[in-house]
Amino acid sequence: MHVPEILRDAGNKGMYIDDIVKINGADSQKLGRVLRYLATNHIFKETAPNMFANNMISSLMDTGKNYAVIERDPINKFDNTDGLTAWISFIADDCMKSGAYLSQTLTDPATAHSKDPNQTSIQKAFRFEGTRWEFLERPENLFMFRRYGAAMSGAARLQPPWAVLTSYDWASLPAGSVFADVGSGIGNFSLEVAKIRPDLTFILEDRPPVMEKAEKYWKKQAPQLSASGNVHFIGHDFFVPQPNLPVQPDVFFMRTILHDWSDPFARKILLNLRHASKPDTKLLIIDTLIEYACPNDGTESTQIPGYEPPKAPTPLLPNMGYSSVASYDLDMIMLNNLNANERTVTAFRDLLASAGWRLYEIRKNPGNKMWWPMIVAVPTEIPESRL
Repeated sequence: MHVPEILRDAGNKGMYIDDIVKINGADSQKLGRVLRYLATNHIFKETAPNMFANNMISSLMDTGKNYAVIERDPINKFDNTDGLTAWISFIADDCMKSGAYLSQTLTDPATAHSKDPNQTSIQKAFRFEGTRWEFLERPENLFMFRRYGAAMSGAARLQPPWAVLTSYDWASLPAGSVFADVGSGIGNFSLEVAKIRPDLTFILEDRPPVMEKAEKYWKKQAPQLSASGNVHFIGHDFFVPQPNLPVQPDVFFMRTILHDWSDPFARKILLNLRHASKPDTKLLIIDTLIEYACPNDGTESTQIPGYEPPKAPTPLLPNMGYSSVASYDLDMIMLNNLNANERTVTAFRDLLASAGWRLYEIRKNPGNKMWWPMIVAVPTEIPESRL
C-alpha cells in the first residue's frame, strides 16, 4: 500500500490514518490496526492516536519514489532502487506464502523426501509445476519477476563486491594463474580481484545470456582488462562437465552458488570441478556457514584451520541465538523456494569429501563476521561411487 512513501514527507510528526487512506484508498480502520501492530514491533511509530510516522526500520521500505509515480507504474516500483526494499517485499510475499505450505510439503509423500528444486513449498503455494524461473517469467507475473531481480541486487549489497578482497590472500597466487569464476553472473566479484591482480587469467562461466551482459559490463567497467585477452566469457551449465579450457584452472571460485542446491545437485557441480582440476587447484567458496544451536567444542569439524565455534555470552544460545537469525531465515528461504540449504562446517566438509575435495581452511571475512566466509578446499581422492 506504499505507506512508507506516503509518510516520507510527513516527517517526525506523522500523518493521520484518515489522510493516509485518502491517498492509497485503503480501509482506515484495517490499515490503522496493521500499522499499530507494526509500531508495537518497532516498525513505524504511532506519534499520536491514529497518527503514524516512519521510523528507522520502516524507512528501509521506502523506495525513495513519489507515490504518484508508483501508482502510475506499479510493476516497476523497485526498478532503479537500492534493492533492499524489493528484498523486504520479496520476503513478505513469495517467501512467507511458500513458508505457509512447508508443513504440507514435509508431509506429502510426493515431496516429503524430495531434493528436487521443482518440488518445494513455493510450487504448492502458487499452484504451479516446473521451475520457479518459468513461473516468474509468465506474463502475469511480471511484477514478481521485476521485483525478484531487484531483490537479488539488494541482497548482494549485504556483501559488496570489494569485500572479496578481504577474504583471501590474493597476492599468494603466482603470476599468470588461471582464475575460473563458476556461476559468475556478470563477474563483479572477479572484477575486484582483477583490479589488484591484472596479471591473472580470468574465466567467467554462466548461462550464455548472462555472459553477454558480463562482457558488456567488463568493457564498461574495465576496458583495458577486457581488451587484454586475459578475460574469457564462456556460456556454460555447471551441471555438465567443464568445457575444454586451454589451461586447467589454478583456482575455481564460487560465490553463493552451492546454497542454491541440495546435496545431490551440489555434489554434481563439485564433481565436475574436481574432474577438471589439477592436483594443486584451489576451490574457493563464499557461502553462509550456520552453527548448531547447542554447545560445540569444534571436535566434530576435525579442527579445520580457521574455524572456531562461536563463543556466545550467557544468556545467548551457543550459535548467538536471535542475533544470528538472518542466516537461519535464509536457510528456511532456500528450503521453501529451492529445496536447498545453508550448511554447517561439518555438512560442508562431508559434501566436499563426497566429490573429491578436502575442506582445507575457513577464512572469516573481517568485514562480515556473521555471513559469507571463504571456504577453501583442495583436491583429494574421489570416492569410487562418484567416479
